[in-house]
Amino acid sequence: MGTNVEQRVIVSVDADHLTAWLHLAPDTECWDLTPGEIVSALESASVAVDDAATERIKQFVEQVTQQQRPEKFLIAEGQSPVEGEHGTFVWDESLEEPEVDADQEGQLDYRSLKSIPTVEKGAVIGKIVPPKPGTPGMDVHGNALKPKKRLESVKLQANVALSEEDGESVIATEAGRVVLDKRKISIREVLEINGDVDFDSCNIDATNDVLVHGTVRDLFEVKSKKSITVGGAVEAAILQADEDILVRGGILGRGKGQVTAKGKIAAKFCDEGDLRADAGIVIAKEAINSRVHTAEKLIAERAAIIGSEVYARQGAEVHTLGSEACVPTRVAVGIHLGLFKKSQKIDAEIKKQQETVEKIRQMVQPFLAEIKRLNSSQKQRATELLYQAEEAEALCQSKRDQQKKMLEEASLEEPPYVKVNGKICQKVVIIIDDRETHFQEETKGPVKIEKRKVDNVTEIVSVNQSTGSITTLNSAPCDLSQVPDEQGADQAEAPSQEPPEEK
Repeated sequence: MGTNVEQRVIVSVDADHLTAWLHLAPDTECWDLTPGEIVSALESASVAVDDAATERIKQFVEQVTQQQRPEKFLIAEGQSPVEGEHGTFVWDESLEEPEVDADQEGQLDYRSLKSIPTVEKGAVIGKIVPPKPGTPGMDVHGNALKPKKRLESVKLQANVALSEEDGESVIATEAGRVVLDKRKISIREVLEINGDVDFDSCNIDATNDVLVHGTVRDLFEVKSKKSITVGGAVEAAILQADEDILVRGGILGRGKGQVTAKGKIAAKFCDEGDLRADAGIVIAKEAINSRVHTAEKLIAERAAIIGSEVYARQGAEVHTLGSEACVPTRVAVGIHLGLFKKSQKIDAEIKKQQETVEKIRQMVQPFLAEIKRLNSSQKQRATELLYQAEEAEALCQSKRDQQKKMLEEASLEEPPYVKVNGKICQKVVIIIDDRETHFQEETKGPVKIEKRKVDNVTEIVSVNQSTGSITTLNSAPCDLSQVPDEQGADQAEAPSQEPPEEK
């Protein structure tokens, strides 16, 4: 907003009311400008004149009387409010995860992946830290600015209570799994298998969390409507969870097992496995000869991906792609490939309709050229052909609109990418959306492979993360038949198995 109180002085206040500026009206003499004149302009604009503003007025007058004409001059500043902090929960030391040797095991954020910390009845889980209030600010008019954030406290839900001794420690009132979800803490029942899942335990199909201390053996199944944590390894077995799956050991699928989660999957390594997760996959050491499929990101910052087929819609962050033995390795990121194939089908349908329109117009052209000589039957025929052409064109536009809406809904908030910290070996293929690039020689990291506009042409480029230099890579339209479909439609059927009877 601007106020022209005196012709020579203009006061403007920014939209957030946190800064006010002085301007001199054009083509005016200001050698005799006085502080009182400025104060009057500020008061007319309802800008508070405090000690700081008074000092700035003196500086402004000094500049102007010395024949300086600043384009604009900061005369007053408000103070933004400081937002408060939500209440937090601090885990008891007994439930903290042990540190992972990053050089040997990679890094797994077990807590964020909802591992299963189990407690006995009466155990201390942690402490609640109450919200921290914010601090009000003030605008240039002297009005108070209240913090906007609505602060939330940690809420106690099922099977937990506050300690009567200190009023802040959280106590388990029942044994089970501790769940902290969006500042809500509770205890959930856990099905705990103290050894392996084998002929002694048989298959597991649970409605609650499952904690396996040992290994899930060949051909056995573990299914849960919640989360699954395996302390040992997973062999050629079937794991399915409606939430997360955490395998502290490795996955040894031998091309037969499958691990599927509607949440995340995390494992130390994966050898000949088949992983499918809706909310992301974390690999600590390596994935060899595996199929890795997620609708979000693959995080394998310290891991090698070798001889594997990877689809990570939002992107992938790995240490090494491929190996010195030049094992073919393929990583695809970007658009939902099922929708991309559907888009290609729509393109083909539109092309077919356009060919029909062109044929109709070629047929009707002779009629239009001799319109005055046509009899009623010929005129009717010409009208019918034109109507058919218009219908075909309307159908084309309808399909274009459908395609545009579908692709817009499938688009990602951030462009997909493949970030490699170590190196990309020979015979690695990276696919981004509808284009692929083949690496014929080793490329040192850290690099980020992404799509960019280069001379108004979309290319796949390599961005050196140390220097910022950009290298355009040879790329071409990808062969979609070689890319795993997001819904897994191209997957081979699972081998017929006759697992032991469920428990």
